[in-house]
Amino acid sequence: PSDADAAAVDQRAIDAYPVSVVGSLSDSGVFLITSCNWTEEELVARFAHHLESIGSVQHKSFRFGGVVGQTVATVAFRKKQQR
Repeated sequence: PSDADAAAVDQRAIDAYPVSVVGSLSDSGVFLITSCNWTEEELVARFAHHLESIGSVQHKSFRFGGVVGQTVATVAFRKKQQR
């Protein structure tokens, strides 16, 4: 497979993951995810269609070029309430 094919497969897996999580999560369950590749904002955006963020864990932070960041992001989600 070409690099483009591999990238397409990776993107499909990334897109399918939130749907899989929602299907596996009980109505009162909490989904906690930790990533060293995605920021908190990216995680919230990725799962926002079906889940709502209910908190995050603060990890050690660092400052580089005047910007403060973390090397790890941890976010807690729950299913959006049906209206």
